[in-house]
Amino acid sequence: MDVTEYSQYYKNLFSHFDRENSFEHNLKKQKVNEYLLEIEHQTYNCQWAEIDVEYIIKNLECKKACGFDNIPNEMLKYGLCENLISVLTCFFNKILSTGFVPADFNVSIVSPIPKKGVMTGPDDSRPISVSSVFSRIFESLMLTKMEVITQIHPNQFG
Repeated sequence: MDVTEYSQYYKNLFSHFDRENSFEHNLKKQKVNEYLLEIEHQTYNCQWAEIDVEYIIKNLECKKACGFDNIPNEMLKYGLCENLISVLTCFFNKILSTGFVPADFNVSIVSPIPKKGVMTGPDDSRPISVSSVFSRIFESLMLTKMEVITQIHPNQFG
């Protein structure tokens, strides 16, 4: 197994461009587009306070893999100061108010983790993706404002 074989396997696994949409997928896509048209001109006054950002950073787990930016959680957690909290709070609020999410937030490192048994090809592994610490913080902040999170069953995962 070489790198190009893994690369092509994961490229095909995570891509939808070569597959036709099912009826259910087209129906869901239509419903999403209708909903987006309904809320297109709504404005939201949701903003995070510095205490929200500070809480998320203080609760980052240590000894976790870095994203493509090579910034470990520990760097933010142990380097936490008023200036950093202020800058990050402003940054995340700007993302929310403008609706522009940095393209780097969509980049993850995908690593194959071998399944049990003999490795004969890339389908004998499961992919794990690691995002940047800033995109994980932003996701955590978004989850704090989502009402739907309380409706998820406690046994739901994955």
